[in-house]
Amino acid sequence: SLTLDMRDGPKIDLGTNKDELGDPTADAGEAYAVCFYREDDGAFAGALGLPALPKETNKCGKKPCWQARKFLGYHYRDKDFARYGIGSMKLHAGPEGRSRMVLHGRNNARKHQTSLPTGGLGIVQGLDGSFEGARVQIRRNDDASCFEAKISSVVRSGPSFFKAKSR
Repeated sequence: SLTLDMRDGPKIDLGTNKDELGDPTADAGEAYAVCFYREDDGAFAGALGLPALPKETNKCGKKPCWQARKFLGYHYRDKDFARYGIGSMKLHAGPEGRSRMVLHGRNNARKHQTSLPTGGLGIVQGLDGSFEGARVQIRRNDDASCFEAKISSVVRSGPSFFKAKSR
C-alpha cells in the first residue's frame, strides 16, 4: 500500500488554482502524473498517472471520480481502486507551506484490486528503505504546471508498503 500526506506543499494560489491545477472535472480536463524520487540518493522510484475522464466516464460507482471542492481544489475517489490502484487523492490549493496533497493507493488481490504498480518497477519497492523521505512531484500532463514537495517523515517502509507524511 502507498499512503502519502503532504501538508506543507508549494504555493498554489487560491485565486488561480483552476489555472495552475487545471480542471480534471472538465470534459477535456487535466490528467496528472505523480512522480516519486528517493530523498537519500535522488533515484526515480516510480510514477502514477491519474487520467482525465470525459464526463460520461468520470464515474466511480454512482459518483464522479473527480470532484471540485470550492476554494480548495479537487478530490479523486475510487472505492474500487480500479485506476492505477488509487483510491483517493486530494489536491488542495493554498499559500506556501499550506497546500496539501493526500494520496492513498493499494492492491488487494482478494478484491481483485491489483492496479498499483508493483514488482521491479513498483513505487513502493522503489521507496523501500528510503527512511530519509521522498520527493513527490505532481505534474499536469500538458506540462503547464509541476508542484514539488519533500515528504520527510517516513512512518513505515518495506517491500510492500510505504507510508509517509510531511509533518
